[in-house]
Amino acid sequence: MSVLEFTVVKAVVHWHDRRHGADTPIEFLKKSQYSGAWQAVIIVPSAKRVGWWQLSFFDDHGFYGDSQHPSKLDAVEEAMSEKYFILSHGQLERAMKNPLWHADVIPPHTARASKIHTQAL
Repeated sequence: MSVLEFTVVKAVVHWHDRRHGADTPIEFLKKSQYSGAWQAVIIVPSAKRVGWWQLSFFDDHGFYGDSQHPSKLDAVEEAMSEKYFILSHGQLERAMKNPLWHADVIPPHTARASKIHTQAL
């Protein structure tokens, strides 16, 4: 990561923590410019590793993956490197109200992620 990229990541985390609190999840959104479909990530303390941060991927159908990071900055850096640039506080809460969240519909990117994960095991 370049010095400029690191400075941007630090500024985003600092702004978010001042506005919403350091213990509040950070949520980013990205939208397709063609279809309007969206995907989002939420960054929270890891449930898998004490002291680490978890980046969880979701859309209006539910969660479809996560990754673990030793710091909040590292998690935000991954999110931004994956082109999640729109800060979207409350996105998970809004997504969970969508009827598709609980439906048995599996979008293609979710099926692909599940297949890759299964193959890795």
